[in-house]
Amino acid sequence: MTVLRRIMLSLLKRWVDRRVIGVLGEKPPAPPFIVTANHTSYFDHVVLAWWLLCSGLPYPKFLSKSELFDSPLSAWFNRRAGGIPVERGGADTDAFDASRAVLEGGGIIVMYAEGTRSRDGWIRAPRRGVAALAAETRVPVVPVGLFGVNAVLPIGSRWPRRRRRIAVHVAPPVPPPELGRAAGQDFILRVFARVAGCAGQWPAFVDPSFMPSPEAPCRPSRGSAAHILVERALGSSGDEAHRYLRRALTITRGVRCDYARLERGRAAGQMVQFTRNPFALIVWALRSKRLIWRSVRRLPGLALAWHVWASLMERLPRWLGGDREAARMGHRVAVSLVQDHRTLLHTALSLRDAGRTDEAARWLMLFLRLDPTAATPTRLHRGLALRDELLGGDALAEAGP
Repeated sequence: MTVLRRIMLSLLKRWVDRRVIGVLGEKPPAPPFIVTANHTSYFDHVVLAWWLLCSGLPYPKFLSKSELFDSPLSAWFNRRAGGIPVERGGADTDAFDASRAVLEGGGIIVMYAEGTRSRDGWIRAPRRGVAALAAETRVPVVPVGLFGVNAVLPIGSRWPRRRRRIAVHVAPPVPPPELGRAAGQDFILRVFARVAGCAGQWPAFVDPSFMPSPEAPCRPSRGSAAHILVERALGSSGDEAHRYLRRALTITRGVRCDYARLERGRAAGQMVQFTRNPFALIVWALRSKRLIWRSVRRLPGLALAWHVWASLMERLPRWLGGDREAARMGHRVAVSLVQDHRTLLHTALSLRDAGRTDEAARWLMLFLRLDPTAATPTRLHRGLALRDELLGGDALAEAGP
């Protein structure tokens, strides 16, 4: 590796370090293996390379469309960045042989099974190239879900945007399939179901049997007293809710625990509804935002932290830092970590608001499969109201809890 390349990688790693909130899920196996992820931006290459280098693994090779190699300067840059040109629209034996040589040499190949970038950020049906290469070389495939990359460098943008955040969710490696078209098709659908699950999405081509089973509600073991008080406040109203929030703020004051800090941030965010003074409202909102964001950075694997952050981004006005796009990302990260009443319902509501009612209905069906006695009355009422809205009267009998 040349000195210039070392310097560039060091600068790039430092830049990405400031934008990636956390790497969730499993650690990558020892090479060789294939990485496949949802593809929304050219910046996906940078994030995946950063993740592999931070894991102590060699720099990967990427399959890139041949149009990126048309001009001499672009071809030089993409080859230096690890690109392997591939002709889209058919079988490219040269790209297949080059990828097989990399894997046989103990390297890592990154393939985007969708074949192109998704313009709207939602996962599309995959192609069988990943399955064919895995079956031929007998190496595992590592599914990865990427969050927020399309907001950093959208399609058509030349320069990355500031103040955008990224998360990476890694699934366990999948053993290679047997040779054959039918086995390859079943394999790639199962792999991409894991990619979709890691990305907090449920596209129409994914069979429900491929998706994870819903889990019991996740209750944090630390800061539990404040957690109970905040949950009681959410199920109450008026003076009673205000008293619960005040007690939660009191018992978490000065406690240097990330879980307690999260509950203090939740309580501060709920205090906004009891505030009439505009200045005090801004103070409570900014305090809540600071505490919750710090908790997300320190506890990136806690679904509750992502859910609370997403809910705050939905409630805050834009001039105080509210961001609907960041809220949808937070709900997707939360449901990729834990599928319980809280995450499933709010993911469905977020998708409903974004106009993706079909996918919202699929997540809602998982919500309805959970034990209704484990849900809070407010959450159960909202879920049933959303069921009436999305599923309609004909589906109520078979979908209801």
